[in-house]
Amino acid sequence: MPSQLTCRCQRKHQRIDFKHCQNLENDLKEVSVASKIAILKALEEPHCVCDLISLTGFSQTLISHHLADLAEKNFVYSNQEGKFKRYFLTDKGKKFLEFIKSLI
Repeated sequence: MPSQLTCRCQRKHQRIDFKHCQNLENDLKEVSVASKIAILKALEEPHCVCDLISLTGFSQTLISHHLADLAEKNFVYSNQEGKFKRYFLTDKGKKFLEFIKSLI
């Protein structure tokens, strides 16, 4: 009996977009730090850095560094309000936070 080289499934399936998978991997790496997850959780409501310091107990330097990283990856954005910036979750940040919360 000759061996069959291809399966009999129909080729209707959508091809996997590997670039999309790589982007998702990078996003998951970005939020795979416990202190970044805590900041995302705190930002369920908009806060300034001084609020985030009180809520998390992290240093201003650490929070600012993480916020810059999270903003660069489009998880958070900020609005200037007088002398302070208030930080908000983007739609992407909200989706990732919901995903993270589903795992806990």
